[in-house]
Amino acid sequence: MRQLFTVLPLLALFGSGCIIVDDDDPPVTGCRSDLDCPGGYYCAAGGSCLPEVAAVPVYDPCTVVDECEALATRCQEIVAEWDDRTSRNNICTYECVDSTDCVVSPNGLQGLCVAFGDTPFICYEQCETGGDCGVGFDCADIDGGFRICVPR
Repeated sequence: MRQLFTVLPLLALFGSGCIIVDDDDPPVTGCRSDLDCPGGYYCAAGGSCLPEVAAVPVYDPCTVVDECEALATRCQEIVAEWDDRTSRNNICTYECVDSTDCVVSPNGLQGLCVAFGDTPFICYEQCETGGDCGVGFDCADIDGGFRICVPR
């Protein structure tokens, strides 16, 4: 008899048919401000709610601007010509007027405001050595005696 009283509550607990549905997923598109997104999410430039913790920092690789932190307005492609190959990657960045507009990178150096060809002036991660750059990037000379992190 004692076993029956132990089994009945377990059957009630596990056999109740209760299903928990998580309906806190953010809308995929359609936000116009952070208020349109659930807590812990922000409305990215492209109109998607993205997790705040998943935002890619400025100067880090990206595939679309919606991945980037709120400060970044561009997922800019960088093409680097090396002796043995051509390398491409994109970084989260934003337009600037001068280098004081650019954030300091994790390496402690002030960002550099540069325009290449017919592109607008945007912020790049400045470096002194390859060790100042993230994985997949290396330090390269550009005009004016400056050095920035570019894809390797």
